[in-house]
Amino acid sequence: YYRISCNSHHQSITLPLAMNNQFSPIEYLVIDHYCSLNELASLISYTPQLRRLTLHKIKKNDLNSTILSSITLTNLKSIYMNLCQTTFNEMEIFITKIFSNLKTLSIIGSEDITFLDAHRWEQLILNYLPQLENFFMLYDDYVDNEQTYPIYTGRSNQFSSSFWIERQWLFEVDITNAEIEYTIHPYSKAWYNDTKDNIINCSIEHSIFTNLTLKSIADLMFAEVVSKEIERVLTITQIYHLEILEKNISIPELIQAVNLLPDITTLKAHSLSTDETITLTVKELLILCSIKET
Repeated sequence: YYRISCNSHHQSITLPLAMNNQFSPIEYLVIDHYCSLNELASLISYTPQLRRLTLHKIKKNDLNSTILSSITLTNLKSIYMNLCQTTFNEMEIFITKIFSNLKTLSIIGSEDITFLDAHRWEQLILNYLPQLENFFMLYDDYVDNEQTYPIYTGRSNQFSSSFWIERQWLFEVDITNAEIEYTIHPYSKAWYNDTKDNIINCSIEHSIFTNLTLKSIADLMFAEVVSKEIERVLTITQIYHLEILEKNISIPELIQAVNLLPDITTLKAHSLSTDETITLTVKELLILCSIKET
């Protein structure tokens, strides 16, 4: 086990590629330091026995793919990469050159909407990661009036294909204030599995039913921000389950959220406001009455 840590963003790791017999017996390497993929390639050229790799801060630079051809890590089974400044294309090149025997892959990405292209992931895994058993991915997205973030323009619901269902990898979405988190993780039993209607009665079909969770959203932001975020989410996936963790959500806010999600089949609100001064329109009452208790 070996850990590299440094607080400076500008400090570089400068090593030449390993030559003959310049090898380390390290099997578990943690890099808690800003590191480019080129710098990483130089480091791991010294660790042919590496079994597990954790990278907390991958910084942006121009990846030189030619230096990857001489690196062989046949024992590497698990990798965690925080790609906060790295594109999907750069990550894809790096993985296809080095990590063919992976069993567990964990990725954090942002600022490159290609990370949400399920077809690209499917092709990468089928063609280059045949032994992969566990896949975890988190993509951070934002709705910010002061900055423009890329919008997904591909086909929606790609994470509900047979590829994802067969592997029992679940796609979910969380919204917290102006932040949207998209996650993929191995299937585990969820709250909507226990509804009276038993909507999900077969674990093989779980990936079809995407869950959205709303949590910790400021009252002043709900009406303006949540509608924009949900519209953004719906470009990627339909939502079938809605869980609201927000405390004392008002009935109009609840109705607003439900009204934006025409495909939801189950709803779980942890806390409703009891403000008696709120008045509802006839349309809002009809929507509220149509919500079935489960």
